[in-house]
Amino acid sequence: MIYSDLIAFLPELLLAAAVLIFIVYGAFVGDEATGTVAVAGMAVLLVSVGMLIFNAPATGTYFNDLVAQSPLISYGKIAALIAAGLSMFLALPYLRRAGNKKFEFPLLYLFATLGMMILISAQDLMTLYLGL
Repeated sequence: MIYSDLIAFLPELLLAAAVLIFIVYGAFVGDEATGTVAVAGMAVLLVSVGMLIFNAPATGTYFNDLVAQSPLISYGKIAALIAAGLSMFLALPYLRRAGNKKFEFPLLYLFATLGMMILISAQDLMTLYLGL
């Protein structure tokens, strides 16, 4: 594995690490962590968008042709990140009104966004399956 492969996949790695941290935090705090996890999750999504805009990886394939990067792929990832952040932002008031304050809800959004990002950059059928 080459260092440039990890740099090209850095937004996905950041999102995966943040989700794992949020799972542990939510498990210890409980359902009161819903707002904190949602706000922190939206912040991680914004940081990932910034990483894709200002530190866009070079066009090419990485991880032995398993994932690809190009400006179109970066645009698709940015669109998925913005859509996930916006939908999470719009869903939180409804969840508060409905009394459904489960901390797993923002985590589902973040895991689904991670899967979308892997699907968008998939170059191989096995990577596509991993993104599902």
